[in-house]
Amino acid sequence: MVNDTFEHGIEQEFQVVDPWTGKLKKGVEEILRDLPKDWLGIDKPAGIEGDHYPTQLEHKTGICVNLGDIRKGLKGNRTEMINYARECGYALIATGVNPFSKTDYPGESFGEHHHIGGNETSILAVRRHNLIREFIPELHAFTVNSPIYEKRKTDYMSYRAHRSPHIHPGSRVKHSSFKSINGVEDAKRIYGSNPRYWDVTPYAFIKRGYSTVEVRLFDTQTTIDMSVAITAILEALALKAKEMDENDKTPPKIDENILCHNRNQAIKYGMNAKFKVDKNVKYLKKGEHFAYHSKEIDSKSSSIHATQAVKELIVYIEDELDEIGADSNILSPVNKAIKKKKTPASHQLDIFNRRGIESLSTELMNETIDG
Repeated sequence: MVNDTFEHGIEQEFQVVDPWTGKLKKGVEEILRDLPKDWLGIDKPAGIEGDHYPTQLEHKTGICVNLGDIRKGLKGNRTEMINYARECGYALIATGVNPFSKTDYPGESFGEHHHIGGNETSILAVRRHNLIREFIPELHAFTVNSPIYEKRKTDYMSYRAHRSPHIHPGSRVKHSSFKSINGVEDAKRIYGSNPRYWDVTPYAFIKRGYSTVEVRLFDTQTTIDMSVAITAILEALALKAKEMDENDKTPPKIDENILCHNRNQAIKYGMNAKFKVDKNVKYLKKGEHFAYHSKEIDSKSSSIHATQAVKELIVYIEDELDEIGADSNILSPVNKAIKKKKTPASHQLDIFNRRGIESLSTELMNETIDG
């Protein structure tokens, strides 16, 4: 970013797999044992560590202040980590679920978590959350990356998000916007659902002197380019929320049922999804609109295609994207999704349909190495 507006850190969960079949292997402990100690990320903002499952290796970028730092952090020790895994007899894959084997653990999945923070009050973290929340379906639509499970095509472009409903409360808990950080705790108490695992959650770390928003809706991305593009969009939304706060404005709120419906469309169909239009949203100023709930949509229309929704998201934050230095090269993966409906999930399906499951295994390992 040009202005170093927000601190940003990313955690990516990699799959430890058999290098011949791509199936999950319990090799995390062995890999970590051989890694240089200064690479380990336990109790540190950057590094490599084990996570919830013996098949899950997590790589953390540390705290970054611009898009260049994010790219550097994502590369980090990635190549060396992969080489150490190979020396131990394993390979690594970066997708939302493993396409080649059935998991031994309920809900086992692999995600990419973005932490956006800064030295501001908790209320700004809440308002940042509230704005990002409005675009959960669009963010899912172009980043889906888990369409295959147990060597078969699923009915979802993000099988991870479908199989793990705790990632978003869905119909069990309507993911609401909040007026203050206390609302997060209220939701936890009322619904019995830990907001820590929602798609987007605001947090206030008083002891550390800053507040942050965690966005954990994404499947782990195979390419670094897509992760950087995601970072740019989240940073632009965070900047937009900050500017709204400074001008005493808050974003319109989509009906919660419509938001959940559109999210489910996105994880099922990716960029082929159709989103319902919320025609009752009130707008802040003339000409300002939010993609599929735009006043410019014909009054007879009840839905909008995901490609148009994502395109209008980019238009909505174009000034902020320019301010943080996110040019067309950085946004290339998103523009490709808009123009060609090309997502990480559709890329997997293309390989699977044309060359079969064995080729997909080899391709995903190689693409994870290349980043």
